Amino acid sequence: MINPSSIFLSVGTSPSFDPALVNTMTASSPGVSNLLNVTFLSGGGTVPILPGQTVTGKSMPFGARVLPYGTNGASGTGNLGTYALSVISDPIPSETMQITLSQFGQAGPGSLFYDWNQHNLYNRNTANNGWNLIGSSELPNFGLLPRSGGTLSSAMTGSNGLLTADGNTPFTTPPYVTSKLSRAATLADLDNIKSSLVSQINTQVNASIQQIGAPGIRSSMAFGFGQIGLQGGTTLVYYSIPVTGMTYPDGTVVNASDCYGFASIATWHYFGSGIEEMTYCQPQAGSNGMSWAAYSQFMGGGAIYSYLMNYMVIAIKPTA
Repeated sequence: MINPSSIFLSVGTSPSFDPALVNTMTASSPGVSNLLNVTFLSGGGTVPILPGQTVTGKSMPFGARVLPYGTNGASGTGNLGTYALSVISDPIPSETMQITLSQFGQAGPGSLFYDWNQHNLYNRNTANNGWNLIGSSELPNFGLLPRSGGTLSSAMTGSNGLLTADGNTPFTTPPYVTSKLSRAATLADLDNIKSSLVSQINTQVNASIQQIGAPGIRSSMAFGFGQIGLQGGTTLVYYSIPVTGMTYPDGTVVNASDCYGFASIATWHYFGSGIEEMTYCQPQAGSNGMSWAAYSQFMGGGAIYSYLMNYMVIAIKPTA
């Protein structure tokens, strides 16, 4: 592992060129100790061996580096052939070895890596399992907003403290927050919240209204018809319109207090030739028309004569 403060160069962060990775190869150094004969390298020939890369293996306890002369060492092309190495101790038989993907060694935690293809600078995380983007060298401050401030190209997200609604438009008059526990918002923020709440309330109200069926008058009313009273008799008697057995369409029992009644004389009897007679049908006071009397009385104030009455009753449900 090299010093974590080193900077690595590569053409990209794909696995083929990630300076934090290594590739496995089969190689030997027979007879001549500083020439490496590579017979197989994983990656299908997509990873060239470059001067400066570190080679490690069982018989290379201190490792060796590909020497920087020739395009790919002595006679190698791409990832096969013979490569010149820095001096190693002894001839090495064919064995599995590893070569770093960076000519500066293998990057570790804290390393810096510059991708010269995308012009991005990265930092290796402490878990040594990924690179964190610092920024682009094509932009001032690597594209980061300095402490002195600047212009945002889009709105900030998440918990970012006190900002105008779009994260870009400046305040006309700077607000002041005197406590770190304070929570502040602009009038525009509050107006946006109000509009959002009103919209949600309207949506819920409209949905609830849609679930209410159209009211029907007849569904809350009941009607009754019949005849009451007595034909004959000399005493004024009030007869109540009966509601027993009456129900509303939904089966609810009708109460007398729900009702309004109407009545008219059913028969009229004229007796006594030449004597003029008046007939009456009157409700009992305070009964909502639910109690009636029908009778006749001679013009001269003679005796009362009772009659039968036809009635109609209308019941209206109190909750209608």
